[in-house]
Formats: sequence, C-alpha cells, structure tokens
Amino acid sequence: MSSEQRATTIAQASGSKASRESALYGLGCVAVYFAILTLYAQSLHYAPLSLDDQSQLHEVSELPLRALFVWDHFGHFRPLKNLLFWQLVRADDLAAWRLAFVSLFMVTAIVVQLFATRVAQARWFGLAVVSCWALHPAAANAVCWLSAVNGVYALCAMLAYLLLSERVGRASVGRLPRSRADPAARAPALSPRVLSQAAR
Repeated sequence: MSSEQRATTIAQASGSKASRESALYGLGCVAVYFAILTLYAQSLHYAPLSLDDQSQLHEVSELPLRALFVWDHFGHFRPLKNLLFWQLVRADDLAAWRLAFVSLFMVTAIVVQLFATRVAQARWFGLAVVSCWALHPAAANAVCWLSAVNGVYALCAMLAYLLLSERVGRASVGRLPRSRADPAARAPALSPRVLSQAAR
C-alpha cells in the first residue's frame, strides 16, 4: 500500500469515527433533554402552588403595571419576576404557568450546557454538567416553586452574557490590526549586531 493510499485510509477511518461520535452525542442530547422534559412535565397538572406563591400572586394581581418596578412587600427589587407574575395572573391557568416555567428551565439547561462545553472545550463534559444540574432533585425547586424563578432566569442571563461577551471579545480581537492584537508585533526589530552584543 502506497503512502497516499495509507493516508486516505486513515482519513476515512477518522471521518467514520467522528461521524459515529457525533451521532452518539446527538442521541445523548436527545435522551437527556427527553428525561428533563418528562420529569418536569409532571408539574403541568400535579403541582399546586407552594409556600409564598399564593401571597405573591395575590399582591401582584392588585398592582398597576408601573408599580411592578418598585420594591415589593418582601423588600426586594424584582421587576422581572413581578412582571412575570403579573402576566400569569391574567392568564388564570395553572397549567399555562407551569408550562412557562418548564420552558424557561429548558432554555436555561441549554445555556448551561453551552457554557460548560465552552469552558471545558469538551461537549461530553457539557452534557454531563447539564445532566447533573437539571436532573438533580434540588432542581425541582426551580420549576415547582414559582417564586424560585429568580434563580433560573438570573443563571440563564448571566451565562448567556458570559458566552456572548467572550464571543464578541474574540471577534473584536480578530478585527484589530496585528500591531494591536499581538503585543509581540509592536516590539522593534533587532539587528543581528544588537543581538550579538546582548549575547555577550
């Protein structure tokens, strides 16, 4: 077998291995997100309001829209949560409320996976992280307790910001002139005579 044929065979084997790995990773993603959706879809009909959800929904229902952007009766400034509750009260459908929270949780899970994959530069690591995070028993609190939505959308927004800022930063560096992007390019060129003198 010639060297060209050997190289072609190696390239084909590598491509086949990469295709199998991509297919396996895709199946892993489908399995993980199907498990997440199956687990939290149970809350659409079997999760009543808990803890302080009732009091907060009642308070928000009596407020005009402009009053949602001030301190609430717990002493916290949470305009996004208050706005979400204000809309939920007008929907007057517990299943719709649960669906909104499950959807937000699924979006956050995707962002968590993307962030973990970017940090570790390993997509299987990202899938493992989102599996541990989303399927952990403590995560049920973020879906079944409406008032815990603060942590979900805060995590989603923070990680999305870090992902986008890192991408924008790399794109900006790529557009810089080489003299600004690479500090070494700004160093003056040294002649052989200067280098020989420095070596002494």
